[in-house]
Amino acid sequence: MQSLKERLDGRILALETLNPWTNLYGLARSLLALGTLLTLTVTSTDTLFHPVRILDSPRCDGPAEFISLFCILPLGFARAVAVAVLVLVVVGWRPRWTAIPHWLISFGVQASISLPEGGDQAASNLALLLLPVALTDRRRTHWSPPEGDLRPVASFAANVGLFLVRVQVMVIYLQAFIAKLFVPEWVDGTAVWYWLTDPNFGPPGIRRTVALTVASTPLGITLLTWGTLVVEALLAFGFLATAKTRYGLLVVGILFHGLIAAAMGLVSFTVVMWGALLLYLWPRTDRPSIPLRCLVRRKEHQT
Repeated sequence: MQSLKERLDGRILALETLNPWTNLYGLARSLLALGTLLTLTVTSTDTLFHPVRILDSPRCDGPAEFISLFCILPLGFARAVAVAVLVLVVVGWRPRWTAIPHWLISFGVQASISLPEGGDQAASNLALLLLPVALTDRRRTHWSPPEGDLRPVASFAANVGLFLVRVQVMVIYLQAFIAKLFVPEWVDGTAVWYWLTDPNFGPPGIRRTVALTVASTPLGITLLTWGTLVVEALLAFGFLATAKTRYGLLVVGILFHGLIAAAMGLVSFTVVMWGALLLYLWPRTDRPSIPLRCLVRRKEHQT
């Protein structure tokens, strides 16, 4: 049996030798930026920055006053700049040059728009935690093959950033699961019914008909409500699963958020969480890349 020191040394060695600059992190980074890009392009400026009750918009209190693009520049110009930068991030161009602008824009969106949602906050936090990875990424695009040379210090910093990303995603799902346990409607299995019938959040048209047909039965509404709790609990503890199980949980998580997008229209939130799930559940390997032509997993040493 390995001693604690041997296991710790092994973990440190892995942080120094595993190549973090892969198209897996590139795909996830593109999805994070795409979620923010959808928020800025699909929703009008007047809607994004509409005064709420006694609060002015854009919201420029605290750090946002000094670093939010929407508090520093005129809204129309700030939005155009943000869209241009996010497009560069989505296509993967020069990660080390776009890393800080990406985070500043993500932070500005969640800090300054009138009604930010969970996807905006997750995108901002994850863009911040990915800075050690992107700032040390010397590739022309984040789709390029991993670098061949080993840079232990840079690899260590980037892999620590990826580890913190996984902790953040775990906390997101754990908090979502635990918070629901204190809401009677989630415990008794009826919460999803209220969300589906809410005029602001429920699906419109044919999607509403299908959703309510399922939710109108005792079994259907119970499965939808308690099923949500089960999926969030499984995802929260996904980091403890084996590599093979994590692949399965990744599929479950992608389908779960896809259904949320279909039922409630939270497309930007779903895209962000898809990126988060990739970083969280795709097993770390000696070369943790996704084959872009065919998503076939290679049997490599997994940690």
